[in-house]
Amino acid sequence: MFLTGTATFHLESLELKMDAVWKLTPFVMMVLTLAVVGTLNAAYSAYAEVKDTGATLFGSDFGTLFAVDTHKNVTDYLALLQILPWGKTRKPTDSHRGQPLLLRLHHLIFPGLFGASLATSYWAVRQSSFSPEPRLFLVFGWICLWIQALYSVRPIWRWLARLFGAKPTDDAYN
Repeated sequence: MFLTGTATFHLESLELKMDAVWKLTPFVMMVLTLAVVGTLNAAYSAYAEVKDTGATLFGSDFGTLFAVDTHKNVTDYLALLQILPWGKTRKPTDSHRGQPLLLRLHHLIFPGLFGASLATSYWAVRQSSFSPEPRLFLVFGWICLWIQALYSVRPIWRWLARLFGAKPTDDAYN
């Protein structure tokens, strides 16, 4: 197995033993996953309020969040990049049911991220199971993994539903 046993990394004056790193990994991944899920839920709530207020003020939806956002950042500009020099500049739009599956693949970014974090946590729990030390870390790792998995279900379901053509009125968008 790679990165197991007595392997030690030195960073300045900090000494990291792989056994200790594997024991802390499920907790760190759980905290990061919960932070991402909480941030995304807050962003969805804020966007729902923006859409409702916009519909009240202007009488109709104003479309995508890209059209509403007046403070563009690097990610917004990267979304506008295109390779071919001819043709109109495309603007990001929300996916819809009529688009081909290939154009909706960007919905796999977050499920992939959550899947990778779950796999990392599982691998860390597996690595800590080889340790002869007390099983407290193993139980703690499994608890963190299960909490992480439980909070990952809803976002993964939402993005997969969008990938397979959920309507904007479906629960995947609420």
